[in-house]
Order: sequence, then C-alpha cells, then structure tokens
Amino acid sequence: MDINISVIIAFAAKTLTAAGIAYALLQLYGKKWLETQFSKKLEDHKGKINALFSRISKIHEKEFEVLPEAWRLLQQALGLVSALASPLKTYPDINRMNPAEFDGFLATTRLKDLDKQALASASDRNKFFQKRIFWYDLQDTREAVNAFHNYTILNKIFMTKELFDAFKVVDDLLMNTILEQEIGTEAEDRSMTRNYSKTTRTQIEPLVANIEVLVQERLHHAEA
Repeated sequence: MDINISVIIAFAAKTLTAAGIAYALLQLYGKKWLETQFSKKLEDHKGKINALFSRISKIHEKEFEVLPEAWRLLQQALGLVSALASPLKTYPDINRMNPAEFDGFLATTRLKDLDKQALASASDRNKFFQKRIFWYDLQDTREAVNAFHNYTILNKIFMTKELFDAFKVVDDLLMNTILEQEIGTEAEDRSMTRNYSKTTRTQIEPLVANIEVLVQERLHHAEA
C-alpha cells in the first residue's frame, strides 16, 4: 500500500499544533489556577495571623490594665496591714476630753451607735476605745487583703507565672499577719502582735520590691 507522505506530514502538523495549543492553554490556565489557589491560601494565612496578633494584642492590653490595679490593691492592703500591726499606733486621750470635746469625738468616730453608748459609759474610755476600734480596723484590713487576693486570682491568666507566684507569696504573708493580729489581740498576747514588724523587714519588703521590678518590666514590654 502506498503511503502519501504529504498526508502524514499534514496530519502530524495538525496534531503537533493542537498539542501545542493544548499545552499553551494548560500553561496559561494552570498557572492562573495555581495563582488563585495560592492567593486563597495566602489570604487564609493572613487572616489567621491577623487574628492571632489581635488576640495577643488584647492580652497585652489587658495585662497593661491588670498589673497596675494589682499593684494598687497590694499597696492598699500592705498599708492597712502595716497600720493594724504597728506598735507605734497613737490614739486620742479620750479620758481627758471635756463633754463638748467628747461629743465632737463621737460625731466623727467610726464606732457604731451601740459602741458609742458603751464608750460613753466605760470607766476607762481610752482602754475601751483602743480595744474596740481594733476590730473596725481589722475588718477594713481584711477587706483590703481579700480584694487584693481575689483580684490576683481572677486575673491570673493575664500574669506571668513568676509574677503571680510573687503576688501569692505576699498575699499569704498578709493573710497570716491578719490572723496573728486577731488571735494575739483576743489572747492579749503582745508577742504575736509584735511579729509583723520583723516579718515586714525580712520577708515582705524584699518581695514587694521584686514585684515592683517585675511589674515595671512587664509594662515596658507591653509598651514595646
């Protein structure tokens, strides 16, 4: 059988042309498809990264809010505990007051009405007042320490472990001091009520100084 070479050449040319067109189309649309898929993946990653940075930013913002407040509550609690346990507390000399002075004192004191009446009829007004006012001071101090304690617990997740642990150690010491003052006062045991000044110097003051450094470091880190 005779083979027409020209027919074969024409057929091959058409076939190669079609293949070239197909290859060109594949290159064109395949490249666009890949670019489209890459763009989608890139946008997804950008969205995830932006969401992650948004969460991190919010955490830092919350930390910037939490740490100064925790520090404020610590200072408030520490101040009241120090005053409660101070051996240098001073009291007004009620026994020497004349009736007008005493009435003015009653008008400004924090004592409740029943305690005011008991004070007015006490044989030793100084002794009665000093004993009774302690329990008012104790209540105020306990509320301040509890406020500090509860705040640090509730906001623990916004603190570094090192900082929270430092807060907790001071928190425990303050609570123990309140308990010692309460028990010592009830038992009229001066040795228990005098321990706090030593504890403050040797334990609490260095811990609070360390907390101050840690708080400043975290706040400066949050600003960066």
